[in-house]
Amino acid sequence: MLKHILMNVCLLALCATALLACGRGSDAVGVSASDLNAAVAQQGDRGAPVVGKDQLNQVGDVVKAGRWSLIVNSARIADDLVKYNAAPPPGHTFLVINVSIDNTTDQMYSFFSDLQFSLQDSKGRKCHSTYLASVEPLPSGNIDAGAEMIGELTYVVPKDQKEFTLVFQDEASNKLIEWDITTS
Repeated sequence: MLKHILMNVCLLALCATALLACGRGSDAVGVSASDLNAAVAQQGDRGAPVVGKDQLNQVGDVVKAGRWSLIVNSARIADDLVKYNAAPPPGHTFLVINVSIDNTTDQMYSFFSDLQFSLQDSKGRKCHSTYLASVEPLPSGNIDAGAEMIGELTYVVPKDQKEFTLVFQDEASNKLIEWDITTS
């Protein structure tokens, strides 16, 4: 457990250093981190702001973000996964989001799915990521030049919520790229 916490702290420090060292690019579509931070400051402890639906990318959209090309391929509520994994807390279920990410450069770059992706519900509350044995997770680590990774992000979400915002933080441009995730 301590090893896992230390690894996450180190990864967070690495990403923070990369964010500070990188300049702002103009090829990402999204909301700047400074704009979001200002909005969060206004929100106080209520959580991250919910951006209007007209500003969000949709499932299936190809989004260019710095050195990455991203596609959210699908999203589904996965009540069926409870029989293969530990049950989520009462009143919650699993949301599984299938994502493709391409390194569009001629260099290898590191990618950290747990640090670069986050999810919030329609009320702006952060949803926690989890690992499930029956899901192929989106890997983290080095992505070779021109290579693609496909995998799934899994979150524990309230059963009564059907609308979510998936956020990707592009470390090169310091932009937040957002997708509307709506389940039935």
